[in-house]
Amino acid sequence: MVSKAKQEAEYLSTKPAGDYSWTEPPSDWDAVPPLNHVVASTESGHFMEMDDTPGAERIRIQHRTGTFTEIQSTGQQIVKVMGDKYEIIASNNNVLIKGVCNITVNGDSVINVQGDSYTQVDGDSYMKVGGKTNINSTGTIKVVSAEDINLFAGGATGAVNIEAAEAVNINSDLNVSGTILSRQSVSAVQNVTAGFKLASNLGIETLGPITSAISVFAPLIQGLSVQDIKGTMELMRLQYDSHIHPAPRGMTGTPIPLM
Repeated sequence: MVSKAKQEAEYLSTKPAGDYSWTEPPSDWDAVPPLNHVVASTESGHFMEMDDTPGAERIRIQHRTGTFTEIQSTGQQIVKVMGDKYEIIASNNNVLIKGVCNITVNGDSVINVQGDSYTQVDGDSYMKVGGKTNINSTGTIKVVSAEDINLFAGGATGAVNIEAAEAVNINSDLNVSGTILSRQSVSAVQNVTAGFKLASNLGIETLGPITSAISVFAPLIQGLSVQDIKGTMELMRLQYDSHIHPAPRGMTGTPIPLM
């Protein structure tokens, strides 16, 4: 179980520092007649203003429903639509923002790209999701990093689950700090090395050596025991226990059967 302190550290390390929330700015209306020119005003409430008041120069076009466009004295523009808005561009669209871009959606958001999509971020990228995150792809998903790739499941019962219809291929060394649990077979083309104890309830079969710093355990059942190309461990043990050699090291003479 991951500690609360580690969860908090992981959260803070991925939290953006700035607060980019925003609200609608007020109108800078400060008209002084006759410098404020109401160019048009209708019976239903539409109007258009062109204000030349020093320090409050404005242009405002407003619909009777409250939908308006206002260009303020600093050149700042406010566009407010009280109903739905539709914008159709028959050709290309180019937008340059020399500052922070804030987009707040109180409902759902849908972006439908009928061609390819490309996003370039020259700095860091963050995404915080309050619910679940789902990525569905009908093609290959490829993740490439010039540095580390970290997966962290920090919940009380958090786990990283990998499932594949064919195989999970790891083309590098695998370092495990905890236990490796297999519900089926474990196969090795080369060595299997254990620092403490290598145990099997059914059997271990290998074409190469098995190295264990402490012990190797397998049941003494023919066909279900530790076995290599020279035979089972039980057969080698019987051969070893059935005789001795004249000298203590290796095959130094004719073996002497034990009585």
